[in-house]
Amino acid sequence: MECTRGKFKKVYRIDERVPLDNLELPTEDDLTKAIQRETLEIWISRLNWFDKNLVKLYLEGYTMKELSDQTGIKAATLYKALERTRNTLTDAIRHRTREES
Repeated sequence: MECTRGKFKKVYRIDERVPLDNLELPTEDDLTKAIQRETLEIWISRLNWFDKNLVKLYLEGYTMKELSDQTGIKAATLYKALERTRNTLTDAIRHRTREES
């Protein structure tokens, strides 16, 4: 269905004369990275509360020492939890990739 007139076209200022040769499309590498990032986000969302929040804080740049100081949990415990979660995510993503092949 093409919108050639009416309120939608006026509101969104649709112009059929946009030159496609000036349109910058993402490269295959960009798309692959975006898919990988989205896949990782999906798997992280499936983790339990503690592991999910630990991974998110780690990805935001917090160190184990900073997290330990703020939470009172030993840095070694946090590190082992992060390592366990990283292995879980890696295994899940590899297993999914094998199924798709």
